[in-house]
Amino acid sequence: MALQNSREFEAETGVADRSQRLVEEAGMASWNFDTATGTIPLSPELSALVDIPVEQATDLLSALDSKDGARLRAELTEAAAAGRSVRLRFSLSREPGTIASEEEDAPLDLRWWELRGGGTGDGRLRGLCLEITDGVKEETDRIAAVRHEESHRMGNLFSMVLAIFRQTAHGATSIEELSRKFGDRINAVSKAHSAHGTKSVHELVAAALSGHSDRVAITGPDARLDPEPSFHFSMALHELSTNAADHGCFTSGRGTLAVTTDVVLAENADRDATSSADSEPKPLLRLVWKESGTLPSERGPEGFGNRMIAQVVERQLHGRLEREMERDGLKVTIELPL
Repeated sequence: MALQNSREFEAETGVADRSQRLVEEAGMASWNFDTATGTIPLSPELSALVDIPVEQATDLLSALDSKDGARLRAELTEAAAAGRSVRLRFSLSREPGTIASEEEDAPLDLRWWELRGGGTGDGRLRGLCLEITDGVKEETDRIAAVRHEESHRMGNLFSMVLAIFRQTAHGATSIEELSRKFGDRINAVSKAHSAHGTKSVHELVAAALSGHSDRVAITGPDARLDPEPSFHFSMALHELSTNAADHGCFTSGRGTLAVTTDVVLAENADRDATSSADSEPKPLLRLVWKESGTLPSERGPEGFGNRMIAQVVERQLHGRLEREMERDGLKVTIELPL
């Protein structure tokens, strides 16, 4: 006997029953959307999955609140007409029959489901419904953590801007000097913030010294810094560059700068006090900033810029800073944990 359609074939061979059992064992339920009636009938399996008693409703969409039900009905109707697949979320409170819209944040007393499926060619949509509460909670927690981190960073950024203004104003001798120095430092903060990400140390050095590249040599093995250290290290490099331009090697035509980088292992004596004596040595970035062509007597007064460099290196980056005035110019050695 010729088979009339796949549904008859499934009924005769038992494929439909076996498929349904597999779906139920996986914690899912099948659903059908009829575009003629705009309904998703609540089968016993779907009713049990979404915890809506069949005595309370016969249609899933009608069991939702009017706004959420209308949204799902419109999207399902559009998908059926276009012949495309769907992945639609909806949520219910743990009290059966109370609905919250997908656009709202997901509090802990909500359960979330997703309708996945596609067209059948006869004006219907069919698919599977599965609970995604755990996944939505993880997603919500992740977004909350990102927002908290961004809020923390913005708070630190505003505090830094205020401190920069106060310290710059304290050392300025005129409104023009304050405007220039404060503007330069805020511009450096902006560049460091916009370039937030894992960065090459050589790239950060080159960016800070872009206005003097013809008088700068950068040598040694490169290393990469994570986003937060990259931001703070950029600020320290900007201040070193500014000091070199105002008081150091870039104030005269004969001055040059050599920046040498290396990756070394921390010696036992330099390890963190909390590290055990037999722990593995930790890698450090060592950067040597060596200016030449400037006599010690030619250097001007040192103020906020140098204090900011020390604070950034020692407090923000948990590193070490050494400054030496050699016969032909300043030498700064910075070591940072990688």
